[in-house]
Amino acid sequence: MITWSEKELQTQKARIMRRVYFIWFLKKVIAPAIFIVPFVGFILFREISGYHVQIILNNTMERLSNFDLVGLSNYLVTALYYTEYDSLLMVGFAIFAGAFFARRLVRDVMLFWTRSFVLGGLAAREKS
Repeated sequence: MITWSEKELQTQKARIMRRVYFIWFLKKVIAPAIFIVPFVGFILFREISGYHVQIILNNTMERLSNFDLVGLSNYLVTALYYTEYDSLLMVGFAIFAGAFFARRLVRDVMLFWTRSFVLGGLAAREKS
């Protein structure tokens, strides 16, 4: 039978948990970042490169600088109305996919840290 000292047990636990955290990081953070972000970025770049982004930004900033909010809303509605449907769907899909994975990533990280903090606090209370 193997007898472990308290320090050896803590060291072993720390090594195992480091590996668990690393695997969690690969699964939840790196995998979406490697596959989803380049795909969404490529779609956005491909679709937006066909627009004259500088002209659109200049018109938007001109309306904002004059505090012409009604003109700005009319401009945006007209721009969306005359945009090709396939381009609008592609840009909308890319924005939706990016927002979905960003929300999922933030939610998973927050749940991970709050659960770890709560469980760590409970473990500290049990020792005392």
